[in-house]
Amino acid sequence: MPGGNPTAVKAKSLSIKAKFAALVTGATLVSCLSVGLLSYEMGKSGLIDASKIRLETVAGNQSKQLDAYTLRVEQSISELSQNAAVAQALETMTTVVPTEKDAIIQAFRREGVSEEERASFNGEGLRLLYAIRHATINAAIASVWRNTRVSDIYVIDKNGLIIYSVTKGKNFLTNVTEPQNAAIKELFDRIEAGKDGVVSTTGFSDGENNSAMIGMPLAVSNWGQLQRKGAVIMRIAADRIGAVVTPEETGKTIDDAVLLSADGKLRAGVLSGGADATVSESLAALSNVNDAGTVMAQTPAGNIFYAYRPVAVFGQKHLLAIGQQESKVLAAANDLAFWAAVATLAVLAIMTLIGIFVSASLTKPLTGLAGLMERLNGGENNIEIKAVSRGDEIGTMARALESFRQGILDKQRMEAEAHRKGEELDEERAQREMEKARSARELEEAVDALATGLANLAAGRLDLRIEKSFVPSLDHLRIDFNNSMAGLEATISNIGGSANAIRSGSGELKSASEDLSRRTERQAAALEEAAAALGDMTQA
Repeated sequence: MPGGNPTAVKAKSLSIKAKFAALVTGATLVSCLSVGLLSYEMGKSGLIDASKIRLETVAGNQSKQLDAYTLRVEQSISELSQNAAVAQALETMTTVVPTEKDAIIQAFRREGVSEEERASFNGEGLRLLYAIRHATINAAIASVWRNTRVSDIYVIDKNGLIIYSVTKGKNFLTNVTEPQNAAIKELFDRIEAGKDGVVSTTGFSDGENNSAMIGMPLAVSNWGQLQRKGAVIMRIAADRIGAVVTPEETGKTIDDAVLLSADGKLRAGVLSGGADATVSESLAALSNVNDAGTVMAQTPAGNIFYAYRPVAVFGQKHLLAIGQQESKVLAAANDLAFWAAVATLAVLAIMTLIGIFVSASLTKPLTGLAGLMERLNGGENNIEIKAVSRGDEIGTMARALESFRQGILDKQRMEAEAHRKGEELDEERAQREMEKARSARELEEAVDALATGLANLAAGRLDLRIEKSFVPSLDHLRIDFNNSMAGLEATISNIGGSANAIRSGSGELKSASEDLSRRTERQAAALEEAAAALGDMTQA
């Protein structure tokens, strides 16, 4: 058709051999792609499920470690807050600080040394009363600092002066009222306002190196009663919490391990995007949830699959999330897809060659059958079809062609027989027409004779009869008509005789009626006279 699809027209013009090869190739391609895609999707789904289980397990383990860490910190600060040696040292150290402050700072801060070295220095060799008391408590507190892995431990007197610090940082020997100690002051005020033995905590603050804090009143028993001496506060920087929530697999099978505060801010942990990485909005939006779950989050570094769960860090609600990049989760599935594509191409090439070979073995006998059909159409009915003995579809087609040839021969025989029978039917038809015309004439003659007889009957001529005989099949009509006319004539004659007798009897009846009438009149007159006489007698 003009204007048709050129591709469709071109496809129709291809040989069966080419079409079969294309069909085999196409079917193979579709099958391989279907199997490949199905395998990829199944593998992808399985890997995601496995990754989900693994990340949830890691998140659960890190959550337990975080709980254990916070419990250890709380137990340690509880022990320190009841340590009598610390309380006694605090009293002495508080009294000497005003006179020894500059010397103490110069001796203990020790610029240029590590925190560990400052924590290990007890003050040996120093001629300071502060150093003597410092030596009695430093080893025990430094041991707690190492075991709990907190950032620092402060001992603060009642006036808010930080008398002791393990690391001797910038807060050492400063008052909590100073600006750099705002977070410490907030917690110190709450401890002072609270009850003995109660743990007070803060969430992570943007100051103090993004640190959280925990503290208790420093109170010792004196004759059965607790006396407050100050407060003990531990500072836990984000890197210390990050070390707890970050699993060993980070950087290998784990890419992200983060701790978010309830406002969605990153407080601790590792992001795979580097120093400039930010928390995904979709993950930050979950920071205040109450149930564990999983989420695929979009980040500049790519999609990351997270398993998350809510956790409490020193009484503050946080969200712990363990993540792995989607590309790593699906790496095995992508490898499977690559090798599936290679296998598909190999199978496709093999099946194309097989399709060409098979199509060639099929099209050759088909071409032979096509030639035989053309000869049959040309009128050659004496051809030999050799493929009728085959048991495959080619044999079926050959037998169908042989049946077609036999059908042509049968048709020719039937046409000759039909021609002969047609001539016989024509002769029989002519004979029937002649017989029909003769029967019509005989019927017409019978009808005319009956019509004449009926006309005579109408004229009152009952003595006339149909004398001429009809054909045997109609002659009973003539006989019945004549018999009917004879019977009718006899009936009419009898009716005439009966009429004359009725006329004579009716005259006699009339005379008797008149005589009876006269006698009745005479009797009536006599009765009238008798009635009158009877009336006269009654009146007299």
